[in-house]
Amino acid sequence: GLLAKAVAEQLTDGDVKAKVTDQQLQGVTKIVLDGETKFASWAGIEKLTGLTHFSARNTGLAGKLGDIEKLTKLQVLNLENTKVTGNLDKLEDMAKLTELVLGGGSATVNITGKLEDLKDKKELVTLGLAGTKVSGKLADLKGAVKLQSLSLPANSSITGKLEDLAALTARKKLDCPATKVTGSLADLEQMPGLT
Repeated sequence: GLLAKAVAEQLTDGDVKAKVTDQQLQGVTKIVLDGETKFASWAGIEKLTGLTHFSARNTGLAGKLGDIEKLTKLQVLNLENTKVTGNLDKLEDMAKLTELVLGGGSATVNITGKLEDLKDKKELVTLGLAGTKVSGKLADLKGAVKLQSLSLPANSSITGKLEDLAALTARKKLDCPATKVTGSLADLEQMPGLT
């Protein structure tokens, strides 16, 4: 399963055959499962307390955000096109996140919550919420001053004005299709980094 793969990637073959200790699990820092469909669940992931990078894009992996809330060292969490569910408030203690991608593709995922739940994510560079059921106000992201890429869910109840993003001077990509975000071309002209 997931734990065996994680440990196998970071330990030698001889070590894996021995009983895996909690200390060894805590030493696992990176797991990339992108595109691997043989993993149905992330049962046991809460034991990987040293994890800084977890990516399971396009896997169909199922789980709840509450299962990972104690993984406070996470810097990269990419769950694009998975079956993970839960509320953004479960990520509250993950202050080191630089990349957070929870939605994506054409499928709607059952990730809920408010943008306010991300207000203290000062290190965020990439935030992908396309396909989620997240709502809130753009102004709640003003603390994410390093944000370069923002993708919001289509047809969502996210509100605000483009000028709410003026303080996010690093931004390069803004995707907010069919939201309740308003603004003018003049607001976009004030965002010279957009591509």
